Amino acid sequence: MFTFDMFGFHDPWDGPDRSYWNEKSEAAMRRETQAIGMFNSHLQRLKPFEKSAFPVTADLIPCTLHLTGPCWQTFKAYVMKAGCSAKRREATPEERAKIKKTSKVYVISVTVPTHPDDLQEAARSKKEADAAAAEEKKRKQKLKEEKERLLQIKTAEEYTTILDLLKENTTASTTSLLTDQTNMVEAGSKKRKADSSLETTSVTVPRARLLKYADDMHTKQKYMIDQDLAKERRKLIAEVDRRMAERKKSLIEEAEEKLQLIKDTIETKKKQKL
Repeated sequence: MFTFDMFGFHDPWDGPDRSYWNEKSEAAMRRETQAIGMFNSHLQRLKPFEKSAFPVTADLIPCTLHLTGPCWQTFKAYVMKAGCSAKRREATPEERAKIKKTSKVYVISVTVPTHPDDLQEAARSKKEADAAAAEEKKRKQKLKEEKERLLQIKTAEEYTTILDLLKENTTASTTSLLTDQTNMVEAGSKKRKADSSLETTSVTVPRARLLKYADDMHTKQKYMIDQDLAKERRKLIAEVDRRMAERKKSLIEEAEEKLQLIKDTIETKKKQKL
């Protein structure tokens, strides 16, 4: 029997309907709270340590205290917010011998990078460093995009320059023009407008990119030619079909007139005999 929920119907063959289930059970929440408490106690135990003893890494949460996926994510976020890090590994056969679960279970280790009294400052410094790194990454990405934009403009300019030179010097071979690309660009740059607002002079177009651009333009040109010819072909076929239809109609009318003439002649001769 199908049951209905806010997303539609549920097929019982798909297993139990979990649409109304909580992401964390009460038992899982208790284990999560216990794990967080163990972490806080761990920090307290480390306070008497000398600052030179850090960082300290320890297997803190045993596999007997199983954290589900959502609980593990919450615990990890709590640890990271405190300025520490947490990792989990699959329990060894000896460790899992203490429990009866057949599914995977994990041991969670926690690394305290500095003395607990300095964690807040370390976390703040890390947050600032991460923010600076993110900003730097954003800046580099923006510069990369801007360089790519200018490179596209410069490539199109140099390709247009080559076309202009080909029009002016029809006796020069295409091969020699591409080989002597630098000289052509310098000569063609004199023809550009002096009031151009595009700052592309600092961008150097690699020869391979210019050749690829030429290939792409050639492919585009072939596509346009194919489209134009296909359009022209359709027009010609339509015109031929129209003429054929008119010719067919004319021949049929001529044949029908001839047939009617034959029938009239036969009737006339028959009447004459009578």
